[in-house]
Amino acid sequence: IAMLSELRAAGKLPQLEWIATIGTTAHDGFIRFNDVLQKADPVRLVAVAATLDRHDPINIQFTSGTTGAPKGATLSHRNILNNGRFVGSAIGLTPQDRVCIPVPLYHCFGMVMGNLASVTLGATMVYPGEGFDPLATLQTIERERCTALYGVPTMFIAELDHPEFSRFDLKSLRTGIMAGSPCPARRTSSPASMPGGTEIFRLTSAISRPLPPQSGQMRSLKKPRPPQSLQVARPRPPSRTRRAAASIALVLPAPWNAP
Repeated sequence: IAMLSELRAAGKLPQLEWIATIGTTAHDGFIRFNDVLQKADPVRLVAVAATLDRHDPINIQFTSGTTGAPKGATLSHRNILNNGRFVGSAIGLTPQDRVCIPVPLYHCFGMVMGNLASVTLGATMVYPGEGFDPLATLQTIERERCTALYGVPTMFIAELDHPEFSRFDLKSLRTGIMAGSPCPARRTSSPASMPGGTEIFRLTSAISRPLPPQSGQMRSLKKPRPPQSLQVARPRPPSRTRRAAASIALVLPAPWNAP
């Protein structure tokens, strides 16, 4: 809040009109999310809802990516709802599952893979705390008997390396998702790493399925999971260039304000 106040006062955010905060504390120049809900006109909400389309943008994730310039990745209602559903289905979420979500809710990992995957498939969402803490996460898994755990590699490593790790009963875990960056294989393949039977998916594996192993085949080669489909077209006249066409609910609209 202090950083946003400073940037606004310096005139560095001329297009920013509204900033909503979550919580009971009021701040000058900000609106509380609860106040927005209380002032909402139900009749107008129904009227506005009738004008919305599933392909309309609903969320913008600002990212620099790994090789590109900063951009606003624009996501539609259809994008995030289906992304959550497909990923949740791929790791087998059901109403009997309890998903431990220590990842940020402002990012797609927590918002989509966590919240929407659970909502669409009836799983229970469990939040260990406002920010990541390895001890709180381990305590939550044991106390709430969580069956799935999400995190980036540094989170899993922090949990595995915690001095109290061995005292927790984590046998309720059966699956999860690791995303963000590669994790050293020795950390996830060791018998002492995760409870027996726990299958941690890489995010690419949750939205795709491995090809049958063949001699000389790269382990990263995968096929799209149904109902997604991909087609590689050979241009005419023939050239070394190929075009890939995707039929998938996860294809993003153009980046926000793209030229």
